[in-house]
Amino acid sequence: MRKYRHSPLGVIAAISAVILCLTTPQAVAVSGPGQPRVLASASESTKEIARENAAAVARGANVCGPSYNLASADPLPFGVAPAQRKGVLFNYTTADNKTACAIFDNNTGLKTYMELKSCPGTDTNSSKCSKDAGYFLEYAGPTYTSTSGPRGTCWVHKAWMALLIDDAITYGFVC
Repeated sequence: MRKYRHSPLGVIAAISAVILCLTTPQAVAVSGPGQPRVLASASESTKEIARENAAAVARGANVCGPSYNLASADPLPFGVAPAQRKGVLFNYTTADNKTACAIFDNNTGLKTYMELKSCPGTDTNSSKCSKDAGYFLEYAGPTYTSTSGPRGTCWVHKAWMALLIDDAITYGFVC
């Protein structure tokens, strides 16, 4: 029988690798090479934001899941110049358009209290809403919702950031 000696440095390196793998959040993984998946029907402003923020868009797609594509990106607060932007609300949908996912990206560089809610239809007080809230450095979410509202294919994402963004609401399709 052959005996193996383990160097202390090798053991420390192996333990460090295991700890790193167990503690690294999977949400920061970036999809493969190239641009993130963006729906062809997305607006030009969404496509521009996707080009400028490819890593954030890819991260959001990975967090939502492999079947999600970017449908829209709303800089927040609405109507401000990119240098004044505090966040971006990313809206992803599945190819069959039955489920929506949202990520609220924090662009402040500071850990900030954020809330993100996704609901079928337009009722942001519905018990069917999913919500993520807390102090986040990178993003709030993901939140998921069915896209089947009481009036057909319709859903809403509501984003709020303490002291910076007041109830920014985006709707999926025409509600």
